[in-house]
Amino acid sequence: MKLRLVTMIAALAAAALITPAQAKTFRFAFQGDLNALDPYALNETFTLGTLGNVMEGLVTRDKDLKIVPALAESWEIVEPTRWRFHLRKGVKFHNGEAFTADDVLFSLERALSPESNIRTRLAPKIKAEKVDTRGQRRHQSPWQEQSAQPLRADGERHRPLHGREP
Repeated sequence: MKLRLVTMIAALAAAALITPAQAKTFRFAFQGDLNALDPYALNETFTLGTLGNVMEGLVTRDKDLKIVPALAESWEIVEPTRWRFHLRKGVKFHNGEAFTADDVLFSLERALSPESNIRTRLAPKIKAEKVDTRGQRRHQSPWQEQSAQPLRADGERHRPLHGREP
């Protein structure tokens, strides 16, 4: 009887402490506006940084700023100017399509296109080829050997772009 009473009092106290979830307005201020949702449209830090929270690259950085896998589960340096990425299995885009090496190739081609405002952040003679649907071989010009790290969306050397948001 005493145990039942203690249990009931504890349950009532817990119920009294639980408050229903309430919708709150999120306010954000910045010196500028988000001017595009296309990662290739603007070579602008704020836009690319914001889109980096929505779109994922082949690699990313962890809390200690070390390069870690993202859409690529691993990679290897085949030659000093050549990397091979092994793509993560089971990744789907919002429409249900599977993520493949073709998406990586599409992204790189789009980033290097004349219409892209971020093409200046990439080596002009960079090339990519598909090894299979889950791996991608990437070539880089010999004069670009100074960085053995993949390129990131905001131009830093660690995160190649993909064509669609997963």
